[in-house]
Amino acid sequence: QAIFAQGETRSRHRGPGVKPIHTNILEHAFPAQKMALNIIIKNTFLDVEESDVSDSPCGSARRSSSVPCTWRPGRSFDGGSCEVPASTRSLASTAASEEDLSDGQVRLLNDVDAQDFLPSKKASFLNPQAAEFQMPAPYEPQVPTTAPMTPLSTRLNPEARAFEPTPVQQQQIGGGLPAEIGAVINSAKLTLMTSPHVESVKVTEGALGQTTTIVTEVHSNVGQYGARETLNAVKAALLGAAARSQMTYVLGWGAVPFQDMPGDAGFKGMIGSVPTTMQDSICWDTYQKGYCPRRSLCRWCHPLEADLAPLRVILKRSNTGNDRIFAEPPEKN
Repeated sequence: QAIFAQGETRSRHRGPGVKPIHTNILEHAFPAQKMALNIIIKNTFLDVEESDVSDSPCGSARRSSSVPCTWRPGRSFDGGSCEVPASTRSLASTAASEEDLSDGQVRLLNDVDAQDFLPSKKASFLNPQAAEFQMPAPYEPQVPTTAPMTPLSTRLNPEARAFEPTPVQQQQIGGGLPAEIGAVINSAKLTLMTSPHVESVKVTEGALGQTTTIVTEVHSNVGQYGARETLNAVKAALLGAAARSQMTYVLGWGAVPFQDMPGDAGFKGMIGSVPTTMQDSICWDTYQKGYCPRRSLCRWCHPLEADLAPLRVILKRSNTGNDRIFAEPPEKN
């Protein structure tokens, strides 16, 4: 069934200036015979092949285009001319498209050159005022100088005196006691202060060769068992602090380091220091056992009284002034 009847008009507009295409074009294209065709126009371009009754082509394809020829950059142009072959152009469509344009718009379209749409080969983005490019100089490794280098170390003098280390001197505190001996005595003081049987602690420091006394007041209800427990805690604190030190020792630490007073009233001891420079020449039997078994035949060094720090720990009841507050148990009959 034919869409277009004779004389009937149907068109689709693609933009301003485009006029409808009449079905009379079909009659013009096929003068010899009329046939029913199903045609759907999706654009304003229509290619129709002309043929005669013998079905032999009588001409090349013709195109109806509403686009002006000056808007076709794909065509080849000679001298700005936009002529195309007659077999592929339709004057009716082009003329109909340009009739709706004003004279100024037509002149504007004619001024558009297809060369404006083509990329320019002469475009340059270089700055003509830029400085001339200079190639960098080739790398040249530095040649080491022949100047003599300063020696890293000085040659030793074979006639120089041999090095002798300086003995380490302990810092003196208070009455002149070395720092490590003072730390050992302070550990005994802290132990007494934390005891539940002790009420107060008083320390009288002396220098080397002089006795340091720790007077401890205990509660009046403390018995003999509590006194022994307190004294044993102080002895353990002294031995532990000396063992953690570098050069401080309690004389007789391997045998009998302390001498108990009668009635658990306290004890006595001797603390000494051995410098690191004398640890290879000291008589260790004196420090470990508390005496030298070789006596005058010993070739090792022995400490003098001025090198030792005597220590005495005394217990007192808070309501009495006697040192021997804890009486010895009576003899049984």
